[in-house]
Amino acid sequence: MYDPELMYDPSVNPLIRFTNKYEVLGNFSRFAVVMGGDSYNTVEHAFQAAKTMDPKEREEIRACVGPHEAKRMGQEVTLREDWEQVKDGVMLQLLRQKFDPGSRKTAPWKLVDTWPRGLFEGNKYRDNYWGCDVDTLRGRNQLGKTLMRVRLEIIDTIMGVDWREAGLPLGLPLQTNSKSRRGTRVRGDVKT
Repeated sequence: MYDPELMYDPSVNPLIRFTNKYEVLGNFSRFAVVMGGDSYNTVEHAFQAAKTMDPKEREEIRACVGPHEAKRMGQEVTLREDWEQVKDGVMLQLLRQKFDPGSRKTAPWKLVDTWPRGLFEGNKYRDNYWGCDVDTLRGRNQLGKTLMRVRLEIIDTIMGVDWREAGLPLGLPLQTNSKSRRGTRVRGDVKT
């Protein structure tokens, strides 16, 4: 796991809400992803469907018109037994696919454009696992951390160097001896 302290420059103002120019960073933005061979309109659709192993429930979520409806339906599904163990990995794979720099999407470049800012899913609806309190930034902020991880993987890919070996872009100091992740697969179907 990446050290969150190395994923952004704390001296630069963080991005606290994914709105306006950065709405693309949110899971409700319309960038299709594939999971289990099926296409989903948004990451939110696919993530909510991944909560269940019931094909009928997955299809009902996939058919939702918008991500708000998909999220609501995802709160009512038969939760798979291993969900707490797999949810972070599912989100990582979905975000890697959405922000695949080899695609023709604009999403990866909007994500890279946030460098070197910290990314925080600030909210007022008390989601302190995927996000954090918009005023205090208290919370796990797992979505923000995952986005920052994917951002650095994209930078690795487009620059052809591993930021942990070469030092962070923009002259930030290297503080880890982690193994290289060059060649990380960033596209393809998410298996669940």
